[in-house]
Amino acid sequence: SSSGGGTSSSGGSSGTTVSGDETWDSSKEIKGKVTVAEGATVTIKSGSTLKCAAGAEIFVKGTLKVSATSNHAKITCATWKGLAVANSGKLDVDGLDLENPDTGVRMESGNAKTEATFKNGSITGTATPFLVGENAKLNILKSKIQATGPSNVYGDIYLSYVDYDKGAAEGIIMDSANGSIVIEDSTLRGNGFTGEFVQSSKGKFVKVIYTTISDAHCALHFDSVESFEVDHITASKQVFGAMLY
Repeated sequence: SSSGGGTSSSGGSSGTTVSGDETWDSSKEIKGKVTVAEGATVTIKSGSTLKCAAGAEIFVKGTLKVSATSNHAKITCATWKGLAVANSGKLDVDGLDLENPDTGVRMESGNAKTEATFKNGSITGTATPFLVGENAKLNILKSKIQATGPSNVYGDIYLSYVDYDKGAAEGIIMDSANGSIVIEDSTLRGNGFTGEFVQSSKGKFVKVIYTTISDAHCALHFDSVESFEVDHITASKQVFGAMLY
């Protein structure tokens, strides 16, 4: 299920640790919590479909790498926990489709600034597309999101050319005085007049430009935000275009 110089040590039902470099292909099945240790790199091969068991999770302390723009890799399970990135971890993902994760990408809070990129991919059938902790930044580029629940932001999130379907749920919720949301050139849509799309309970900065937002209770809902920039937004099928408190 892997190649290269990697070594894995089993932790029983609690999962395994990848301590060296590995390449995963379609023969790989993810069971339990698989931790990519600091200093280790796991590369998911272009075109691969990885299966996993219920409750599986990939926890990245080292590096997870995918370069599959033209021939996507995929991780698919009936239900699993998703990708988690430690404060020391690095996510360099181009062309990865995640199916049915509880949380698509979860970035842990930490003392050091950490940044991850997810592009040319998709996250579908997820309750929580993204959870971004404090001092973490997640970039989502040219990707498709289909969700049944909200994304939560305590750090920084940047969306560019993203097709985001929140369903009837809430959209992207920021709840940290130091957090920021930046959305450019994207399509945000829901199902019916329910759920706010871009929300700030408290935050430092929100920027939404050249973006279409439809089928929500409010396109923008700011209870508190230090500053915001809104430009060239098309909002349709809303109860309210914006609510600012």
